[in-house]
Amino acid sequence: MIVALGFNDNPVVPGADSALFLHVATEDFKPTKGSVALRREVFLAILEGIDACARLCVKDSLES
Repeated sequence: MIVALGFNDNPVVPGADSALFLHVATEDFKPTKGSVALRREVFLAILEGIDACARLCVKDSLES
């Protein structure tokens, strides 16, 4: 399961990343590039509570 998130699309900035995805993580939580990986149960809980107007705020886990 993958959810495409709006990113670099309003307006498009040439040379910037072109996509950001929300998806289920691998069992070993291998790092992903340009994505947000979650445990399956967390992913499904988020999907149950959103609609087309929902906003997702992402903070890098390395930021303080």
